Order: sequence, then structure tokens, then C-alpha cells
Amino acid sequence: MAFWLLKKEYNTVYLYFQLRSPAKKDFPALFDITAAGHLLANELPSDGMREVEEELGLSIPFEDLTFAGVMQDEIHIPSFIDREFCHVYLYEIKGSL
Repeated sequence: MAFWLLKKEYNTVYLYFQLRSPAKKDFPALFDITAAGHLLANELPSDGMREVEEELGLSIPFEDLTFAGVMQDEIHIPSFIDREFCHVYLYEIKGSL
């Protein structure tokens, strides 16, 4: 599940990114999607909301998200190959966090 947090101000849309820890094994100290997590075979995209709460401390009802589609993603680097189907959801912040 991939979760993008966005905010609209006047005629500009802002996307929130997460800065990965420099201690991370994969892609350290790089910007990443707002929040994301891998689902187990028996889980639904709504189960991925635990990642949003763990990573951002936000409890957002799944029904308040906007489904943006499923994106196929594939990364090839020397240490591994990663193939995913990402269920992408958006959430627009109204007011302040």
C-alpha cells in the first residue's frame, strides 16, 4: 500500500515526502513516499493503514482516502530485484496537522 499525503493551498498542491533514515539498509537518506508498507498475502489494502499510523502517528479512516489506482513497480539493483503492485491512495489535509 502506498499513501500520499497532500495539501492544497491556493492554486498549489503540496506532496509530503518522508526522509529515510541514514541507517536504513535500502536507499538510506533518500526521500520516499509519505508512508508505505508491504501487505501479507491475506491482507487487504485497508490493512496497510497501520503503516500510516506507525510512521506518521495519524489515525485516518480508510474510507476517507482517495484511490488513485494500482501501479506496477519494479526495481533492479545489484543486491536484489523488487517487483510490486502498489495500491496507491491519497489523503488531502484539511486545515493543519
